[in-house]
Amino acid sequence: MSIEKALGCVPVSKSTIYRWVKDGLFPEPIRENGRTIGWRAMDVFNWLHQEWKRKNGIT
Repeated sequence: MSIEKALGCVPVSKSTIYRWVKDGLFPEPIRENGRTIGWRAMDVFNWLHQEWKRKNGIT
């Protein structure tokens, strides 16, 4: 999933996504030769599900 598609799922800025990755709050992107090429869609969807559960007090 490209950064643009990830931003469509998670309405924050690019810099926020990368800061969250750095802080361990968002899934690590797939990298090739040191460059980010995207995210696994399932990783982003799982993250969204976990965030929804956390915000709704569901364990």
